[in-house]
Amino acid sequence: MSDAFRLQQLLDLRRRAEEEKAISLATAEAEHQHLQFALQMLQAQEAAQMASMASAGREGSLDPVNVEATRLYLEHLEGSIQRQYEQMAEVRVRVDAQRAELLETTREKRLLERLEERHDETVATEASRLENAQTDEIAAQRHRRLHGMGS
Repeated sequence: MSDAFRLQQLLDLRRRAEEEKAISLATAEAEHQHLQFALQMLQAQEAAQMASMASAGREGSLDPVNVEATRLYLEHLEGSIQRQYEQMAEVRVRVDAQRAELLETTREKRLLERLEERHDETVATEASRLENAQTDEIAAQRHRRLHGMGS
């Protein structure tokens, strides 16, 4: 019986694949967080513009040119916010897919690790059995020599 784990190369590949998938997932999650932060910034700009318009309206200092410029800017912000939501949804789909891939690769790796553990246990049991058989044989030979029983 060979002591080498026959699936070692496959296990090594799964371990590397798991590391790569974990890095890809972390990168995608960081991208999602970055997009989320950018969205919050856009929403803050939109809220500030709306508050500014409301304040000017209460004070009665609405300038038609500024109102039109602010309206156009708010439309631009709303478009940017919508695009940001779309990008976040695309990245979220990618994050979920990468998480599923990582989980599957981890399951496969764990299965191979359990097989490796069983293999190691089998090798250790066989080695122990052989050692015990050799010890028994040595003891039997010694007993035969001591008691004058030839081989």
